[in-house]
Amino acid sequence: MGVQPPIPIQLDKLRSIKLDLRALALAEREIARFWDRKDRLSIVQIFQGGDVGVADLCILLWAGLHHEDPSLTVEQAFALASGASLQVVSEAMGRALREQLGAGTEGAQADPPQPTTAATPSASTGSNSGVSGNSISG
Repeated sequence: MGVQPPIPIQLDKLRSIKLDLRALALAEREIARFWDRKDRLSIVQIFQGGDVGVADLCILLWAGLHHEDPSLTVEQAFALASGASLQVVSEAMGRALREQLGAGTEGAQADPPQPTTAATPSASTGSNSGVSGNSISG
């Protein structure tokens, strides 16, 4: 795996996404809190399963930007993502996640799963939301 270079993304300014293990663990914890889940949650399973919501994507963005701005809040990350194309954010996050997981570009899917429009918690398990059959790691 090794050290992965940060992924540049143009938001309010040029920023860099770094999805190291600390960022992934931070995202897992925050996504679980956001969806009020008490059980263990795997960010890898969410993205590989294609059940990616807008909230999941924005929280992962927040965690990936934490290395350069520890004071950034989840709400601010939602605002940053709102000011950019959802496709740009999704592609940058997919690339960062693929690189962290060691998939690189070989065999990786060209277009990561597009997030669903769910932005607030609901009683649904989300098993029928999102794009099915897609995976970030290919």
